Amino acid sequence: MSTTLETTLPSAEQIAQVRVPTCRRYLMCPPRYFTVEYSINPWMDPEKPIDTGLALAQWTVLKETYERLGHRVEVIDPEPGLPDMVFAANSGTVIGGLVLGARFRAEQRAAEADHFRRWFLRNGYARSSCPRA
Repeated sequence: MSTTLETTLPSAEQIAQVRVPTCRRYLMCPPRYFTVEYSINPWMDPEKPIDTGLALAQWTVLKETYERLGHRVEVIDPEPGLPDMVFAANSGTVIGGLVLGARFRAEQRAAEADHFRRWFLRNGYARSSCPRA
């Protein structure tokens, strides 16, 4: 005995009609000081060279794409000696105006937390929960 299930998948047009664009707000950090000097995860290899010019060009295209799509992009200035600040999404999450800040496990990234915390305070986020080391 066999049973056949019929499944009707929505068309691309139907899916597009359901999706409602939402303006998002992103915090980005230009890769001015981006490099791989240490390895704190499997994707980091200090033996492989980084093309900072290419990284900056790619970052610019991404930022401009977000803006062209109607999103708001905030930029935090990079800090010398903190090459991983470019991964700004790791700095925290904002929910209802409350900043849930990060405490970086890797010693090499720990100093980023305070730099990001100060940025949030200077930019109108008075409510925060930022763990200290």
